[in-house]
Amino acid sequence: MLLRASVLSFLLLLVSRLAGLARDATQAAALGTTGLGDVAVLLFTWPDLASGLLAGGVLAHVLVPRWMGLSEAQAAAEYRRWVWGLAGAGACIGLCMLVWPGFWLGQLAPGLAGPLRHAAVPAWQWAALAL
Repeated sequence: MLLRASVLSFLLLLVSRLAGLARDATQAAALGTTGLGDVAVLLFTWPDLASGLLAGGVLAHVLVPRWMGLSEAQAAAEYRRWVWGLAGAGACIGLCMLVWPGFWLGQLAPGLAGPLRHAAVPAWQWAALAL
């Protein structure tokens, strides 16, 4: 059971990384090294980083082995607590991103100015909703 879960986790991670490579190659071909390309990198990177920090390897490498020692009902109850906790943390981060986009863009992309900054604000808010 643990081996099967680990293999599935690895395969899904591999697919995710290959999809990210395709996304980055497409983005580079379309936008190149322009300021708009920098905005796109920021908007693709931040939700991925936030979700990785929230749930990255915790579920597969810490919780799955822990759940192996619990009864099915106990594991299901703990799983629900973690899901709701992680969903709540993601919702809080997304809400902060949505409400204060100017602050976060100023912190994460201080070089954005003028029209690029104005273009980044609604895109940042869409990234917040995606998170």
